[in-house]
Amino acid sequence: MPTKKLSADHIVGLMCTSIKADDPPGLLHDVVADILVYHNIIDSYDQAFETAETVLQSVKELLLSRQAEAERDGLVWSCELYGSEDEYVRGSSFRDPTLSDEERRVRANRIHIKSAKEALVSLTPSEFELVCTRVLELMGCSEPKTSPIRDDGGIDFYGRLHLRGRLDSSSPLGGIDGRVNIWLLGQAKHYPKNRIQTAHVRELVGSVELARTGGAIHTWEGLHLRPFDATLQLLFTTGSFTSGAERLLDKSGMISMNGDQLATFLCDAGVGVDELSNSFDSNKFREGLGIVPAAIL
Repeated sequence: MPTKKLSADHIVGLMCTSIKADDPPGLLHDVVADILVYHNIIDSYDQAFETAETVLQSVKELLLSRQAEAERDGLVWSCELYGSEDEYVRGSSFRDPTLSDEERRVRANRIHIKSAKEALVSLTPSEFELVCTRVLELMGCSEPKTSPIRDDGGIDFYGRLHLRGRLDSSSPLGGIDGRVNIWLLGQAKHYPKNRIQTAHVRELVGSVELARTGGAIHTWEGLHLRPFDATLQLLFTTGSFTSGAERLLDKSGMISMNGDQLATFLCDAGVGVDELSNSFDSNKFREGLGIVPAAIL
């Protein structure tokens, strides 16, 4: 008989800690049975295989739900289902030869997310602002800028995203997309041990509105925000957000990225990753973000 609590949530939690990111596919039924025995939930393999059959569908549904949630939030998941009937489970970074070269590259890079997060946390607050500006560049902004450290007016980094060629257009010579641009304006909060509060969200909203209406006493080089210009407001942190801040972010339409999401984004872009040796280099990470390597500071 089971000696510990048995539920799909409990089993999936054990699977996520047991399966390595680059593990090849294994039959889901067998993997669940192995986990039940290894963690002393079931005494024998015969009974484990029988028990696995009873929880298999619930485990499968929960794994699919966790994977979809991670993809939506721009985070990595530790394991995923595979096969025409989702009958196999494998590490989420397994380099499936049937996938495109680009997808295999990104999956392999995600093994280094923990190292990238540690590299982010080791930065100074001013260096983190440079990282956020670099993120705008990776998103497609042209000539993004970092505000002066002591006079940023509540906007730490900003850039303009031109949408020419990014929108569907029936005209081969271009159309309205050539006139559409979006300003991306953000704050960088280097708070690895603290959570972002609702006040930080309101602060950015107020700063952008002052810049839009001309009420700000600060000026930002190259930023000419007119009353009806389209904007996206960004709040990036090396830490996390309180539940209240997350609710306010969702209601406001602001785009946020916590430390894990930023690390995932940068790994996906290959920042700091030596793809030939499949290793992570913290100095290469800094160089890729336009920061002087620590070794020569």
